[in-house]
Amino acid sequence: MHTPSILVSALALALAQAAAAAPSSVLHRRQANAECTNVQVFVARGSLEEIPGRQGKLVDAVCGGMPAGTTCGSTDIQYPATFDAYCKSVGSGVSFALRAVEAYAAACPDSKMVLTGYSQGAHLMGDATTAPLAAAAAKKVMAVTLFGDVRHTANQTYNLGEGAGKSGILPRKGAQLTGLNVHSDKIHSWCNGQDPVCSSGNDLDQHLTYFDQFTPDAAAFIKSKL
Repeated sequence: MHTPSILVSALALALAQAAAAAPSSVLHRRQANAECTNVQVFVARGSLEEIPGRQGKLVDAVCGGMPAGTTCGSTDIQYPATFDAYCKSVGSGVSFALRAVEAYAAACPDSKMVLTGYSQGAHLMGDATTAPLAAAAAKKVMAVTLFGDVRHTANQTYNLGEGAGKSGILPRKGAQLTGLNVHSDKIHSWCNGQDPVCSSGNDLDQHLTYFDQFTPDAAAFIKSKL
């Protein structure tokens, strides 16, 4: 994927500032272990965030409210999450996500899986959702949640928030958009109206507050799909 330098510069400026403003800690999160869980959440952090990033709140909300006896864990997508060679960073995350999801589905055929990504992590999770995924694994992915997506595209059925009718820095087009829309019934994508990353806005704060604003809604959506 070729990324125009002016777009990379805009993305780097916005997200570097976002990372600098990131909270120093997140809520306790259930870690995946060697055993299979009933629900496994695959998390792709935003640019320059330390694992797990802001989405730790979402994993807590999902796993913390499961029915008694239901096990829940998380897997962090291991990728650079940097602006240096941005496309390579995203590509390595897509490759890791595909391998991790397919391996988990093979090892844990009774588990249900969730994919979630924020900012650059939303970019890679969207790409992973459109990439060829083994049929047995694809069937086990029950929900995909995206926040402040670099590739946000206006007016899709799964878009939510005041930026739903706007496009981001690198909107999806053609076959890439068609491929994502095959899974539209399991996707929710949140975009604030003045987010500089997903809606070409000018208010960086709107890129930083998704998990303060939408964690309950996102967790409810995920649980409705399990």
